[in-house]
Formats: sequence, structure tokens, C-alpha cells
Amino acid sequence: MRISERRITLGWLVSAALVAALAGCSSRTGTAPAGSAQPGSAPPVASTSGSSTSGPHGSAPAGGTGAGARPPGGPVPAGFLARDFTFVSPDQGWLLGTAPCSSAPCTSIVRTTDGGRSWVGIPAPRADLEFNGQNGCDADQACVRGLRFADTRTGYAYGSTGLYLTRDGGATWSRQPGQADAVEVGDGTALRVGHGTEGCPPGCGYQVSTAPVGGTQWQTVSLPGTLTGNAVQLLRVGHRAFLAVYRNTAGGAEDAHSTLVTSADDGGHWTLHSDPCGSQGGQEADTTQLAAGPDGSLTVLCRVRQTGVGFVATSTDGGASFGPAHRFPDGPVQAVGAASATVLLVSSGGNAYRSTDSGVSWTQVARAPFPSEGEVQPGVFGFQNAGTGRWVPGGAQVLTTTDGGRTWTTATFGGS
Repeated sequence: MRISERRITLGWLVSAALVAALAGCSSRTGTAPAGSAQPGSAPPVASTSGSSTSGPHGSAPAGGTGAGARPPGGPVPAGFLARDFTFVSPDQGWLLGTAPCSSAPCTSIVRTTDGGRSWVGIPAPRADLEFNGQNGCDADQACVRGLRFADTRTGYAYGSTGLYLTRDGGATWSRQPGQADAVEVGDGTALRVGHGTEGCPPGCGYQVSTAPVGGTQWQTVSLPGTLTGNAVQLLRVGHRAFLAVYRNTAGGAEDAHSTLVTSADDGGHWTLHSDPCGSQGGQEADTTQLAAGPDGSLTVLCRVRQTGVGFVATSTDGGASFGPAHRFPDGPVQAVGAASATVLLVSSGGNAYRSTDSGVSWTQVARAPFPSEGEVQPGVFGFQNAGTGRWVPGGAQVLTTTDGGRTWTTATFGGS
């Protein structure tokens, strides 16, 4: 695989982004592991499963790498586009995506063991990549859209019509009963959000279940009321878990507020909250995406329904209360990330912006080519710790920061 790379300093425009994935059709052996939320689709969320936060890691120095630095696996195929990513340490990570292939499904996975300096393809489940959220696949079609690893051996690939488990680092995958709209792992437990409503969205009824990491016996957890919506987003940091249930803000319903439920004990018990975005200037404002910081903070990305104006607000008490709303000044926001309660990142139109004061002010720090029609939509931010994070804008690039988003390194996936 050819990787080109450059380092961008604060204030420079850079090709910002991605935590890409995919290992081409030729690397798919064994058995069957972005943008703003669209109506009926869940916001893509990167994960550093196995650590205490949701986000990625690592940097990618210039030039190629020696064969000794490469993890076991096959080549990364040409034409790769990223969808989702998961890291268990600053050096160990996996990326989920797709590339042109001669025989569908073309879903693939790539892995790094050196912080993103080199990537190889590993087997993926024999399932289609689900681009358009919960309504992106037929009920009888096996699809995945997310990837979560708990450690170097145990991982999950999931989607609205499928759930797959590996216990050997992705060498083989076994399909599990049912499906999952979201999966997050940490502290020895796996949380799974699924729906049992046929023909949805709209109007999906969601349930939460938990199992030991790598286990196949899921126990349903009691929730504070009925959770109904079009899409979900699940995050974990430490023992905390945050679940947002989204509605269709583009529809004609009078109230499209999201529902937020939080847990402080690895998903054992949950507390119900109203949409933290509330209203702005007497107009409805809705949560469109969450970002959990490594410090346990929770930031919500909000949009005023009538005007499209975006703003952020942050909680430092597990979602019980949120600080003041701070407006983003430059157009619609596709993704939000959090290195901490004060250091926030957003993407807008292919640009990455950084705030060090919880959103009061913003500075452009990176740039990535905006995906063309038909490509994976932008964007995913994820931070493994206060310094190390990645941005997946949706394309053939990976952007990594090791200084909390101030500077970024870009790795580009070329031909193999």
C-alpha cells in the first residue's frame, strides 16, 4: 500500500480527516469486522473500545514503512473509502469501509498496529456496507455499518440487519442472532442498542442489552420509559454511557426533539433527560450528534430546526446539566468531537475547526476534500485521550492529531 503524508500546523489548510477502513475483496477470507445525521440514520461515531473513551489514536509519519512494521494481513485495495473506526490503544486500530471489487459484498476492514503508519487488510463479515442508516438495507439483507473492538482479539461488526462477533482479531467472524443499531464496549462489558419494530424507521422502539465482552448471551436492561425514534447514537467513557434517540427533524412533526438517557454504571441503570438543546430564540433546537470527551464530559451538537443555525453545549456532570450554548459561526456542521470539556472540534464543508473555550471562539485547523456524490459521507471525530484523536471526513484519508487538534498529520490511502 502506498501512503503519502504531510504535517499541518495550526492555521494551515490541510487535507483533514478520516479514519478509514477497508480491506478489499481479495482480503476477505474466512467466515462471516460522518456526516451529520440524516433523517432515519444514526450519526457515525468512532470508538476507542477498550480504553475509557470514544475516539481513535496514533500518528502516521511520512513515507512508506518496512515490511517488519506491518501487521499480518493482505494489501489495502485501491479505491478505498472509510466508514467507521475503532482503536484499543494508540497503536492498535481497525477501520471499516468499502472499495470497488468484482464480487459483492465489497465491505472490508484494515488494521494498523503502529499508530497508522502502515495498514493491511484483514477478513470482513460477508455483509454489505450500510451507508444510509437504519433504512439502508432490506430486512433479509445482511448489512453492517459500525465496528467496535474491545481488545486485540474481540470485536463486533454491526448494522440494522446484522451483528457479527470475532474472537480471533478478525480472522473469522460469526453471525449472531438479531441486529444492532449501536454497540459500545468497555470495562469488560458490551452494550447493544437494537430495535424490534418491523418496517421502521420511522417509529422504531429501542431496547438496550448488555453482555460480557465476547459473550453471546445478552440481557435486556430496564429503561426509564419507552424509547422511540428514527436513529440512535451510543457513547461510553469510563463507567458512563450516553444514548441519544433521534427523531426526523426534516419531517413535519411539531416536536422533533431527541431523547437523552444516561448511565453511570456501565449501562446497568439509566436516567431519562429531555433534549438538552431545548430552544433558541423561541424556536425548537434539536440534538443532532453527541461527543464524549476522555475527561467524561458530554458535548451536544444542536441545530435550530427552523433556521438550521448550529451550536454546541457541554455537560461535565454526566448529562444532568449543560453549560451555555455557543454558536458555530460558519455554516452547517457535519460532525463534532471533544478532546475535553473545553477543547472541541467540528467539521463544516470539509474544514475542521477547533475551540479551546467550549465553543465561544473557533479557529480553522485543517481541511479535507469534501466527499463527492456517492462517496462515504463526512464525518467522524474521535479522541482516545486529551491529545490523540482522528477525524474521518469520508474518503481515502486518515487525519491524526497528537496535540488535541492543534496540528494534524494526513495519511492518504493510494493504490496497493
